[in-house]
Amino acid sequence: MAVQQAGAVRGVIADGVVCTLPVPQLVQMLTPAVPPAVLQAAGKLGYLSLIVLYVVTRKTNLLATSYVYYLGRPYHRLAEMNKFCTTLCPPDENMLAIEFSCHAGDPIWRSSADELLALSMPHLVQDGILEPAQVVKKFLVRAPNAYPIRYLGYRENLEAVRTHLEQLPGLALLGRTGEYQYIDSDQCMERAIELADSIAAAGGG
Repeated sequence: MAVQQAGAVRGVIADGVVCTLPVPQLVQMLTPAVPPAVLQAAGKLGYLSLIVLYVVTRKTNLLATSYVYYLGRPYHRLAEMNKFCTTLCPPDENMLAIEFSCHAGDPIWRSSADELLALSMPHLVQDGILEPAQVVKKFLVRAPNAYPIRYLGYRENLEAVRTHLEQLPGLALLGRTGEYQYIDSDQCMERAIELADSIAAAGGG
């Protein structure tokens, strides 16, 4: 396999590779090239993108629970970081995560932190969650391949790709993106631990 380090590309011999890349991207990178039918199947596997606007505030209690899903709002979920763990933020701060589902390149994806906050603030005020004066700072995190999209026929396309990839010795797919499965963070960590244990048991670590 080839890796890039400090701007230079060099070859590396590995007993195995754990891949968390989006499935279509992995398939396009393989050498020798995969059969056209496999490449076509991989191209039909899509991902929904995600933007998270993190808003730092000194308001200590934002939501009644750690996270809430919404309909009829520009965002689909709000999460209060201090509800997950009280040490995630400095003692005098809290943080609200405002999550937007979108497609990479669409208007939401191209929006700035200021634009997304302006879009969200009327609803946050209306719901009694946050006032503009309570915002200390904000920043964005973008994930272009956050959620696998189950288009009609995705099972057949995924099976065609996985059947080919399973023939490659030492390759393991991992995570929501790599496995093309909508699994939660705790499931991702559990599968990573199980994979690490299996590699170690086989003498790979």
